[in-house]
Amino acid sequence: AFGITVVEHKVPWGQAVDPADVTRLLAEHPDAVAVYGTLMESSTGVAHDVQAIAAVVAKTPALFVVDAISGAGVQECRMDAWGIDMLVVGGQKALMLPPGLAIVAASAKAW
Repeated sequence: AFGITVVEHKVPWGQAVDPADVTRLLAEHPDAVAVYGTLMESSTGVAHDVQAIAAVVAKTPALFVVDAISGAGVQECRMDAWGIDMLVVGGQKALMLPPGLAIVAASAKAW
């Protein structure tokens, strides 16, 4: 609907994304405007190295958007210190709140 070209990077179930793969993909796609990732996969418990991935993305003009719905409150996540541009959190998983609460935080770069 928005004319976005998506480059999907799949890793085997139960494995984390390698920040080196993100480096390679951004080099192959220098016009990327955003990188989307998750802090933690609730189905496997795999925690991604969001800090290292954020450091890779910060070297580019792209935004780093992190889904922390299942990880916020469980995994360490330092939005400002690590350079996360958009952080999306839902209350229904790790925060153990009733469904319906959504929190979105944006960095100055994202604004």
